[in-house]
Amino acid sequence: MSDSTSENLLATNLVKNYELPTTQGMSWGQSFIINPNRPRFTRALIPLMKRDPRIRLGISIKKGPIIQNVKFKVEASSPRLTDWCTNQLESFRLNGMASALDSYWWGWSCHEIMYRKDFQGNWEYDRLERIDVSDAKLVHINGILKGMNVYRVLNPTVADKYTYVPIPKCLWTVHQKVEHKWFGLPAVYGAFEPWWETWCQKGF
Repeated sequence: MSDSTSENLLATNLVKNYELPTTQGMSWGQSFIINPNRPRFTRALIPLMKRDPRIRLGISIKKGPIIQNVKFKVEASSPRLTDWCTNQLESFRLNGMASALDSYWWGWSCHEIMYRKDFQGNWEYDRLERIDVSDAKLVHINGILKGMNVYRVLNPTVADKYTYVPIPKCLWTVHQKVEHKWFGLPAVYGAFEPWWETWCQKGF
């Protein structure tokens, strides 16, 4: 039993080994929410929801202010490094952030980060290559993200099955991380039942 008078109490994580049950929220790889009086919300239905212009508009409205209004503050050891980091973040905002925010749709999103060399021969951010969430498997050690295994690659590098993409080439974003550390909760989850009533034949 923890000593409530100990000066270390506030700095101690008392339940550091606790994990949410796999049925909490939308733990996609393990289960999905089932209610006998409601349709099942599964990952397979999200592409169908993407066909509804109202849902697409709603997601765009959520993405827009983040992309438009995000502010970066960089502190570095030199002005040159500060400028370099700021330029990388701005490039990401303009040509990567919208795709990274696809976690609104799925609860999480997966990308390979592509780099290029500038005119001085320094590596810099180039773009994101989107990976379908069904083709990426998270790799972590003791709860720390290390990368992802990507399947359906033309020439897989591991056991002729998949290609391992480590940090810093892997970008794994999560929406509503409080629901699940790695898979989150789709932003469209709350709209699913009314959408089903109006979009699908006979509703439910």
